[in-house]
Amino acid sequence: MEEKKPEVIPVQYVPVNYYEEDEIDLKELLLTIWKHRWFVVIFTFVVTLAAAIYAFTRTPIYEVKANIAPGIQFYPNCQI
Repeated sequence: MEEKKPEVIPVQYVPVNYYEEDEIDLKELLLTIWKHRWFVVIFTFVVTLAAAIYAFTRTPIYEVKANIAPGIQFYPNCQI
């Protein structure tokens, strides 16, 4: 059988000199959020409502009940 040699693929380094792509335009970001504000409000409301329904309809896993009654401790050498 003929032995197969691995194929070598040359990789070229391409420097990226676009500093403008690394910057975040805050004004553009805020305008985008403002443009989709109803989606943000409705999505937040739906997720909050779903979480509240889930939290209040679940059966509590851990429930503790305690009865605390005041008592008198007995100290043999103490006169109360």
